[in-house]
Amino acid sequence: MPTPVITSENKILGNNFRLYLIEESTNTPIPTENNVSLSISNESIDSTDKRVNWAQFIDGVKGWTASEEFHYTQVKEDPGFKLVQKLISGDTRTQVIIGKISEEGDIAFKGYVRISGIDISAASNELMTCSMSLTGDGELEIVEKTAAA
Repeated sequence: MPTPVITSENKILGNNFRLYLIEESTNTPIPTENNVSLSISNESIDSTDKRVNWAQFIDGVKGWTASEEFHYTQVKEDPGFKLVQKLISGDTRTQVIIGKISEEGDIAFKGYVRISGIDISAASNELMTCSMSLTGDGELEIVEKTAAA
């Protein structure tokens, strides 16, 4: 298998890695986003028995979480504001895409999340921010699309 050529041009800037709400087949980014992170995990189940001297494991359940930080606004159409409203109303399950979506091509992750927590911060003389914890609800799908020729 040939070694892939990795250059500065094919690396992804953090500015291009975003969280998008999927609403009515439209991918809507959080416009005031400061930071997004994605964590993917796999449980290890201990399968060691008395016949061996080394620990042995098998794969268990996979899971994923995400966190999002953005400037809080009063605009009801702002996707960040909509996420806060969803948590307050009890409608915590929503579909998201986390990654890069552009005309040059997509590399992203898609799945359903449950909003598990929100922290709103309002320091004196600073913009209000909202930090949100999201827990993956089911499979995380890899979305790849190359640019149209």
